[in-house]
Amino acid sequence: MLPKIGFDLDGCLVDLVSVIKEVARELYGLDMGVVVRYELEKQYQLSPDQVRSLVHVAISRYTECKPYPGALEFLYSYIQDRGEKAVVITSRSPSTSVYTKRWFDVWFGVAASKVDICYVRGNDKLSCINDLGIEVYIEDRVKYAKEIARGDVRVVLMDRSWNRHLKVFSFKDRSYHYGDGHVCNIVRMYGWYEVYNYFFNRREFIRKYWSVIEWE
Repeated sequence: MLPKIGFDLDGCLVDLVSVIKEVARELYGLDMGVVVRYELEKQYQLSPDQVRSLVHVAISRYTECKPYPGALEFLYSYIQDRGEKAVVITSRSPSTSVYTKRWFDVWFGVAASKVDICYVRGNDKLSCINDLGIEVYIEDRVKYAKEIARGDVRVVLMDRSWNRHLKVFSFKDRSYHYGDGHVCNIVRMYGWYEVYNYFFNRREFIRKYWSVIEWE
């Protein structure tokens, strides 16, 4: 059986950024190009209110927000393997819950009933993870990945343009990057097919790797 995994939503399961770019072009005539900062207001000349508006409009367009390739296939296989519901922990506002539910209904179909969604403030993610007994968490934001890893929870960092400044281990290139005092509880993976390969086809390998690592 797989370890109990928790899933972040935007940037992991849902490609929200692509829709945010479309909304930014429509509302502000802004060509966002490559996003290299999670905090959009720090990369673009946008106010926090404008960013919140962009995100809200993008979330409301749930039929346009595509899942990342392989994401829902892994989620379904995980549910089958564990024989229990999957847990998605998101820092989306609870006011967007109707759109989030509709997204799962549209894209995950009847299996949507097998997903529990927890709405938490970002700083409360680790507490929620611990309360639910989650052993591995899949995240894309560097800030949360580091906080969760420091809480002795294994983290899969999904490779995204806005997190590539964080140097951590990846199985793909077999290179260790422990610079800047970062911990090795975080493993970068380059897509859901790689996640599937290691958790289903090479689960003994990843279990052995994560059982021997220690904090620096």
